[in-house]
Amino acid sequence: LQEEPWTSYGAQNWILTQEMTEYSFTFTMPVTDSAVGFNFHMGAPNSGDIFIDDVGLYDMDPQTPVSDNMLQNGDFSNGTEAWDLYANDPGIASMSVVNGELVVDISNAADGMWDIGVLQAGLHIKNSGRYTFSFKARAESVKTIWTSIQKPVDPWTGYSDLEVINLTTDMQQYTFDFTMLNITDDTAQIVFHIGADDIDLYLDDVTLYKVASPAVSMPTPLFRGINLSNTFDAPYEGAWGEGALMQEAYFQVIKDADFDHIRIPVRWSAHAEETAPYTIDPEFFDRIDWAIDNTISRGMTAVIDMHHYEEFNADPESQRERFIALWGQIAEHYKGYPDNLYFELYNEPGLSALFTVEFWNDAVKDVYNLIRTTNPTRYIVIGTVQWKDEREGSVQLELPDNYTNIILTFHPYIPWDFCFQQVEWMENPPPASEWNGTLEQREHIIEFLNIYTQWRAVHSDVPLWNGEFCVHMADMDSRVRWNTFISRECEKRGIAHTYWGFMNDEPALYDTTAGEWEKVDILHALLPEE
Repeated sequence: LQEEPWTSYGAQNWILTQEMTEYSFTFTMPVTDSAVGFNFHMGAPNSGDIFIDDVGLYDMDPQTPVSDNMLQNGDFSNGTEAWDLYANDPGIASMSVVNGELVVDISNAADGMWDIGVLQAGLHIKNSGRYTFSFKARAESVKTIWTSIQKPVDPWTGYSDLEVINLTTDMQQYTFDFTMLNITDDTAQIVFHIGADDIDLYLDDVTLYKVASPAVSMPTPLFRGINLSNTFDAPYEGAWGEGALMQEAYFQVIKDADFDHIRIPVRWSAHAEETAPYTIDPEFFDRIDWAIDNTISRGMTAVIDMHHYEEFNADPESQRERFIALWGQIAEHYKGYPDNLYFELYNEPGLSALFTVEFWNDAVKDVYNLIRTTNPTRYIVIGTVQWKDEREGSVQLELPDNYTNIILTFHPYIPWDFCFQQVEWMENPPPASEWNGTLEQREHIIEFLNIYTQWRAVHSDVPLWNGEFCVHMADMDSRVRWNTFISRECEKRGIAHTYWGFMNDEPALYDTTAGEWEKVDILHALLPEE
């Protein structure tokens, strides 16, 4: 809005580089407004010229409903049936239908907006479902109301944003879209909060539709996957937790859940000689072969990485020769494997002060060129040194010359203090906290993802992959919201995602003792039902 209160109907933050890059975003306009403009805000924090070209604003095709109106009597043709009115003391209100409109007569204002409301409950709002709700409203004079789809009991969790609407005496239509980040609720309600004054409200044509999810296109076979957490990346298999040995049946469990790939973290360094030629234990190779074979034989993609190479983290230069030699053996061993085996060079490079950007960029080129001598077309996955990139704000990876079939990976544990709250293995772990899906919390994740999508805009032939993400120890509602949001935001950008993890640690989704999935609400957030 080009005047007070400067309402934002659609906004996005961008980090510009010296490369001319195309940026786009979509938004839903909730109301017709003739005083709207399109603005570029560019004043802080940096100086320097900005170059802009080919600016466009287009109407999109309307969203396709996949349900009938989920509300009963939304046009009030049956009077006030299915609608409830409440008024907390000292508020006094009544409702009736006049000339086809619901009229809420407020004879005495309440103490606050929340204290008088009109609602309809019993709505089935599904995790990851996309919804649009619309209504017409006016008031006997200028009036502010709030509306949302929400939990019907304390703590009154909002499933849509709380929309603040300034009504006039003209009947006008308002439309809002939202994606359900929370656990599926069969008792949700739509509510209009109207109690802050004694101005009468008029409503009509209230609708709520579930709309089709957007088509998702991925640049590689990777889409939704899971990590074999704390299994082959442990000092030895079975070292971390009861039931920590991988079983053949578990691969089918993963396949049946509808995951399409498995990331297999591997601590190769614990199973190889410490001196040249750094030979990897043949029996350990056999075990990893078994895991890969059980993955790809079921039509899934397997990604093997190099994980928990602690000596490499601590003193990368002294371990460089061994690191390259290990990959030489791995590449030779798997050179005849199908294309749905991928190599990930190293998990989370940069865990020490000695692990510099310059060192990693140089090492990547050596290892990449070595692998290409035996695996000329296999996908190679590379991470950037700043694996906590929300603090760095850039991707500083230099790609090898004449590269082909490279994937850039990142791990969005954002915010760090929320994702790793109360973990036992960290000294002074962050305290318990919630993730409620506020605008600020969502924008934090979006800004992080934009770092990578903007990098991809310059390197358009390099797919992106969220190779790890999870939340430790948080309340289940917060976990579901966070995992739902980050999964859908990745998918929206064509970024595959791989949850940490399957078993053996606190965020894990499968209970090997009970032989069943636990934390099923998180599972549904990762693999939403249509």
